[in-house]
This record gives sequence, C-alpha cells and structure tokens, in this order.
Amino acid sequence: DHFESFINKRSVVVDLSTEEYKLEYTAVFNEYKRLFEEKIEGFITNQLKSTVQDFYYALKAKSDAAEESSESIFAQILIAVTDFDVFMTMMREAAAANSERLATESDHK
Repeated sequence: DHFESFINKRSVVVDLSTEEYKLEYTAVFNEYKRLFEEKIEGFITNQLKSTVQDFYYALKAKSDAAEESSESIFAQILIAVTDFDVFMTMMREAAAANSERLATESDHK
C-alpha cells in the first residue's frame, strides 16, 4: 500500500519526545497530500471515467442534500485524509510502532 509505505518511511522525522510540531512535518504533510491527490485523481479519471471537478461537484451535491448520507460521510473522510492533525496522529503512531519494533529487535541481538 502506497500510503502505509509512505507513512512508515517518513515517520522517522517524528520526534516522539515532544508534542510540538516541527516545520519539517509540514513538508512531509504536503508530500502526503500530493500522493493522496495523485491517487484519488487517478481513480476518478481511470476507474470512474469522470473529471475530478465533476466528482467533487456530485459529491458536494449529495452531501448537501443529506448530511447523514453515506456520501456525506465519505466526503468527511476525504477531508479528514488531508487534515494535518489526522496526518500527524498517523505519523506519531507509525513512529512509535517503528521505535518499539527497533527496540524489540535490538533486545533479541
């Protein structure tokens, strides 16, 4: 999975000793958003045979018509995927898991 691989590789920049966000996290987040946008645009144009603009207009129309619809929830998920705080939660979790894995590996040596 492209996203899981990206998060695992780039989570090494995360400093788990502090809750503060470093400037370099913004650059990594922008890379992540570009990757997401490339993948979603490819899916929309190749699989759905639609333009990105038409897809978002249709999604917005469905979301506006019924706030609790599956389309509205899907739109919220798409927005969350490109939310910095959600991204940083994923990065911190991956950094912690990688740190734990490395500690376990070094204990077995």
